[in-house]
Amino acid sequence: MPSHAKIAILYDASQAVLSTFDLDEVLNRILTIIRDFFQLRTAPWLLMDKSQQNFQVRSPSGPAPEFGLRIPKGTD
Repeated sequence: MPSHAKIAILYDASQAVLSTFDLDEVLNRILTIIRDFFQLRTAPWLLMDKSQQNFQVRSPSGPAPEFGLRIPKGTD
């Protein structure tokens, strides 16, 4: 990946982080940047809930009815 492409992605991601205090909105904007750059159809965030030892599908992009799904740690 050329260095100018890396800089452009980092710039776009930093703009997304600075644009709002809403975590889901930031995650959705960053996912859109990643999805568009890598030409992915969908890409979910899996956030670790340490207290319950599971992952939560937090911000799916694209068609993903799994929003809020919890996946136990250690599951294949």
